Amino acid sequence: MVTRLIELGHNDEVELQAGRGEWFCALELACRRPERAAALLAPFVATGWWTAVRAMAELLEGQDRIEELRSYAAADHHGHAARRLAELLEERGDVEGAIAAYRDLGDSGSSRLNCASYLAELLVRHGRPDEATEVLRELASTVRDDWSVDTLCAHYAAHGSAEDGLAFLDDLGDDDWEYFRIRLELMAGCGRLDEALELARAHPEGGTDYAAETVAGLLAGAGRTGEAVDVLERRDPGWVCHPSPATSSTSGG
Repeated sequence: MVTRLIELGHNDEVELQAGRGEWFCALELACRRPERAAALLAPFVATGWWTAVRAMAELLEGQDRIEELRSYAAADHHGHAARRLAELLEERGDVEGAIAAYRDLGDSGSSRLNCASYLAELLVRHGRPDEATEVLRELASTVRDDWSVDTLCAHYAAHGSAEDGLAFLDDLGDDDWEYFRIRLELMAGCGRLDEALELARAHPEGGTDYAAETVAGLLAGAGRTGEAVDVLERRDPGWVCHPSPATSSTSGG
């Protein structure tokens, strides 16, 4: 209906609806009236809505307004526009420019978290994993939340440095379950699965459902699917590596 109204020339009516918060009207009209796009999308961009942010970035990109796109990216507190700018620059072969697009952002919450992850991925793609490690380690050291720590440790594990991830957790000195879960996954990655299972059983939260799910995942990842199923059925990590009652009675007979 919106498309048809625009085709019939009822742009003012559609724009009125866009002004009332109808995002679809704003996007459709922005695509067809680029001279009005910025004004139409601005209210939706202000909320951090990803679709509007990306549409605005693509609009500026399509008109080759790169400097405006840089300014826009720097002002976007969610990092979405910076990602589009970096993707564009990377496509054009300007890797250093793409890196700068992420690094030039301020320290606002979600943009910092998002862009550190995007920047690390970019660096890895271009054979610079050590620089990616520095980016993620600096983030995890300052933000110190489970997402940033998990991202760093996953990076360590993916590049054969799970022991470095364990050392980072040691320095962190936090026994919260989420950090402990990360520790278990790193230990399994180092070939220390049985040790990880023992630690899981001994942990104060080792008998919880979410601990059972973690343990089952570790077992399944090691190809021990029977034990993984047993853990999930019993919802108790304490049964790991122990035969079920039925098995015990059968073997003993």
